[in-house]
Amino acid sequence: KHIIGIDRGERHLIYISVVEIETGQIIEQKHLDEIVNFDTKGNDHKTSYLKKLEEKSKTREEERKSWETIETIKELKEGYISQIVNEIRNLQEKYNALIVMENLNYGFKNSRIKVEKQIYQKFETALIKKFNYVIEKDETETYIRGKQLTNPITTLDKIGSQSGIVIYIPAWNTSKIDPITGFVNLFY
Repeated sequence: KHIIGIDRGERHLIYISVVEIETGQIIEQKHLDEIVNFDTKGNDHKTSYLKKLEEKSKTREEERKSWETIETIKELKEGYISQIVNEIRNLQEKYNALIVMENLNYGFKNSRIKVEKQIYQKFETALIKKFNYVIEKDETETYIRGKQLTNPITTLDKIGSQSGIVIYIPAWNTSKIDPITGFVNLFY
């Protein structure tokens, strides 16, 4: 009954909208530039990954120009991806939803490799791997009752337009679909 739309863009790293299929109503939407975690005392801790990645990018650029040792950014990206994949898993479980993303071709994703906040390919792979075998947290015999919600993945170029509950749609449609009626002007 629900779809989780994921937009990977320039203004936000990842933007999520949960839409009810029958009515087209947006149930929940948010960007995942900032992740909120709670400690054991219930205090929230916000981490702005967008700012951290932009700062790290500037630092790395300066290090390249001055021929200094370049700090790694891999751990920061992997931590962020882990957090957002978990967030999407929680939303998928809450709404029992399909996940829809733009089918960004390899050239688009590859053109952003020089940008330090580029996380598209690793995100897609991590998301599909997360849904390869999902276990319910409240079950006592979790290893017996797992669900396979996506196909096993070897490389992104072999996925096609769908991998289980993850569906790819043409990128040219994403900004032109009326969320209420679903109308797409195919005449132009």
